[in-house]
Amino acid sequence: DYVPDDALRVDLHARLGAALREADAAAVDALEEEAEDRFGDVPPPLLNLFTLARLALRCRALGVARLEAGPQ
Repeated sequence: DYVPDDALRVDLHARLGAALREADAAAVDALEEEAEDRFGDVPPPLLNLFTLARLALRCRALGVARLEAGPQ
């Protein structure tokens, strides 16, 4: 619901995927800022997606192959 147009939503996901493939944390930050500028306050699910993207990049940079989280 946050991004009303399907094509725009797919584009945002594709650009986030490209930022992850290129290990570009600045691109993730820029994409979050762009989303807020274009569509307003970023809802928690999308904030979580950006946070997970940054975590994945940090893990990769540190050589972490796997990260697990459970209910505790």
